[in-house]
Amino acid sequence: MADSPASFFVPTLDIDLAWHTHQLMAKEYQNDCATLVGRYVDHDNKVEEGHLATAFDITC
Repeated sequence: MADSPASFFVPTLDIDLAWHTHQLMAKEYQNDCATLVGRYVDHDNKVEEGHLATAFDITC
């Protein structure tokens, strides 16, 4: 994500679960985003199914 800031990545279900869990620790999540990605990574659940499927294939 740090190397491709304009890309839209879709994680596998297990990674998505870890992502949601990480967000429960808001301060740590914010700090980790800044350190690892250089920006806050928003988790948008309101994405069209077709876009999700295509982006998931590209992510894989």
